[in-house]
Amino acid sequence: MKYFNLYSMKRTDILLNSSNWLIKENAIQCLVKVKPYTQKELCQLYETSDKTFLKWLAPFRQQLGSKTGRYYSVLQVEIIFLKLGIPYIIRDDA
Repeated sequence: MKYFNLYSMKRTDILLNSSNWLIKENAIQCLVKVKPYTQKELCQLYETSDKTFLKWLAPFRQQLGSKTGRYYSVLQVEIIFLKLGIPYIIRDDA
């Protein structure tokens, strides 16, 4: 099983900028399991509607290719995480 760790990216360094203050100080660490996801599951991860999510995917639809049935493959999910970033939560300690 593959995971993307918010603080120690092993597969790529493109996703997160280590100098970003949001990541260092105010982000809650979480793991996102890289596995086949449906569009609905990805929408839930990104907390957005189907329509908005499809608009976000539109610029790199060629690179993404088509789904296999209802699921995006692991490679497609990795591309989505690379292009859109990994969803994370910003904590408000104030």
